[in-house]
Amino acid sequence: MKNQATKTSKDENFPVATLLTSPIYRPHIETFYRCVRTADDIADHPDLTPKEKMDELELFEAILNGSTRDKTVFSEAYEHVESACETNDSIEHALHLLQAFKLDVKKSRYRNWSELVNYCRYSAAPVGHYLLQLHGESADLRRHTDKLCISLQIINHLQDCKKDLIDLDRVYIPLDWITKEGADIKSLGGNRLTPEMREVIYRLLERNRELVAAAYPGLFFIKNYRLRLNSLIILFIAKYLNHNLRKQDPIANNVKLTSIQKSIAVMVGLLRGNPLF
Repeated sequence: MKNQATKTSKDENFPVATLLTSPIYRPHIETFYRCVRTADDIADHPDLTPKEKMDELELFEAILNGSTRDKTVFSEAYEHVESACETNDSIEHALHLLQAFKLDVKKSRYRNWSELVNYCRYSAAPVGHYLLQLHGESADLRRHTDKLCISLQIINHLQDCKKDLIDLDRVYIPLDWITKEGADIKSLGGNRLTPEMREVIYRLLERNRELVAAAYPGLFFIKNYRLRLNSLIILFIAKYLNHNLRKQDPIANNVKLTSIQKSIAVMVGLLRGNPLF
């Protein structure tokens, strides 16, 4: 049975469509989100076998690349294809995300930082690529948005590290760092971080902080005013969440932004993105 999308973009830390987004683009962004969210939910479905997941993802891919015309399943995929045709955008961004979801079905561990980043280049970076193309921005900006999108994905992985291990037996933390600190993967399913695992997460957060810092200057080259503001607000949200994950325990607590942090992230993003300041 087909799994339905369980979230909307408003449920995420980093919504892909906000009130700042131009009304012209917002429906297309929401359609893109529903498409990739549905595919992601298939890969994360608790009741489907790996084979069943792969079969459904293969069908999803066939709809996106046009090799099947069966419109009785996965309407979200068809809607995105129609949206992309209307805006003259590429389907490759959704297809790249789909490759990450298929990898999730087959792979549950990442040997090192490079392997994790490579996964995130498929599981997160295509979102930035889609938004840049939709808004008519230069593809050269991908090298900046990639850093931000990868950092956002790593933050999500750390927020969900306990749930991912318990529910899906997935760990998105470099195994070589875990081994070096003498940490135990099973401890991610416990009540709190062990000292060893905390050191591993500190290291991951430091790398993530560097990604966010490196992404920041490039966002000012985004010409579309609304997209630039959105991107800067999201960047400051990432900075606060990275800070909170360092100070709090993602196993013991649901680490998220405070209301004050959300407000500050919005205000600072608006001020920094405004050419008058």
